[in-house]
Amino acid sequence: MKIQTKIGLSLFPLVLLSIIILGAWSVHITSTGIDKSALQHMNTILDYYVDDKIGGMHQLLVRNLLDKEKSFVKDYQQLAAESANEFKLAKAGHIFALDANGKFVFCSKKIDPQFIESLWGQHAVSIANGSTTKLTGHLDALNTRAVYSARYFKPWKWVIFYASSDDEIQAAQQSIRNAAILIAVFSAAVSWLLLFLVIRKYLIKPIKSLQKAASAIAKGETVDDINIHSQDEVGDLSRNMELMAKAIQKHRAEQMVWQEKLEKDVKTLGGLLPICSFCKKIRDDKGYWNQIESYIHEHSDAEFSHGICQECAKEHYPDMDLYGDE
Repeated sequence: MKIQTKIGLSLFPLVLLSIIILGAWSVHITSTGIDKSALQHMNTILDYYVDDKIGGMHQLLVRNLLDKEKSFVKDYQQLAAESANEFKLAKAGHIFALDANGKFVFCSKKIDPQFIESLWGQHAVSIANGSTTKLTGHLDALNTRAVYSARYFKPWKWVIFYASSDDEIQAAQQSIRNAAILIAVFSAAVSWLLLFLVIRKYLIKPIKSLQKAASAIAKGETVDDINIHSQDEVGDLSRNMELMAKAIQKHRAEQMVWQEKLEKDVKTLGGLLPICSFCKKIRDDKGYWNQIESYIHEHSDAEFSHGICQECAKEHYPDMDLYGDE
């Protein structure tokens, strides 16, 4: 397995895991933000509706001393209920009101009053009598999941709700999760590809250049320059290898010079030399018999100085004591 494959397979899971963790954290933060944003939007609309619309109509009655006249109060309450339809609500959102006893007053959508009372009545009573301060949150009952915001308008003893299906928020959160997963996978793939290209450029290609240079040096080829000029460890290694190649080339050149010199200075004798058994002359390639010293002198750089051994001295010069034997 090549080194780039090993590095890629080692780093890809780490890159993918880190992006998934980051994506999960981002999804959590975004999902929480969506939930908070939805509640903030609901609170803003409900505050405006209760304070400006309902509160404004009640103040108009008070200023005209009509707040005790049931017929006028009922008419203004009807106007207030109808004005709830003026707001641009969420797709599954609706504004409705219950009285302090949990009885249905109005709803901006056509929803069964008994269903609203059974789902929200007890909570409206708790808000009206002050036994709960939870005016925003999530409701999960009667197979219904909803997020809501509530206000209590004491002069009319109304508990006004702005509720929306929690499924709508969950769908938005799921869309974010799906997008985050796709982004995580795409980012991991792109990151791994970029990492692979960076490793290939700054590590694998230099290593291949060093491998090629080392092979050339081993074959005795000339290596003048390794195309790696980075200022890192790989660059230092390439420059050291260049120095080593130059030293080896210099040594080989010196060896060749000395080899040529030795070949010029040294002559060698070789092969089978025919020599006379009696006079010890040697026959040359032309068929002539030569004295042994003449033949060796001709075929090498050896020089001779003549002397006489003890046996020959006794044989040829018996009257002379050349070696002091007597």
